[in-house]
Amino acid sequence: MNGSMKVPGKPEAVSRGAQTPGPAGLQTGATADNAEQLHEAIAVAAYYFAEARNFEPGRELDDWLKAEAQVLAPAEELKRAA
Repeated sequence: MNGSMKVPGKPEAVSRGAQTPGPAGLQTGATADNAEQLHEAIAVAAYYFAEARNFEPGRELDDWLKAEAQVLAPAEELKRAA
């Protein structure tokens, strides 16, 4: 088994005891680091949504979409205000 493969489970930020990050910590711009931060923020939020429903299978996409909307909401508000 390749040592670089990730094992499914809690997102890394969750296992380190981090709270669900909000978009305030994300910077704007189209870089790989920013994309990785955005993906991590969504993954952590989705994990918490799944945890809140006791990890019942079959709702993973709903968790992800809800998390994505939550994380991206402030950016969308800024777009509308501009």
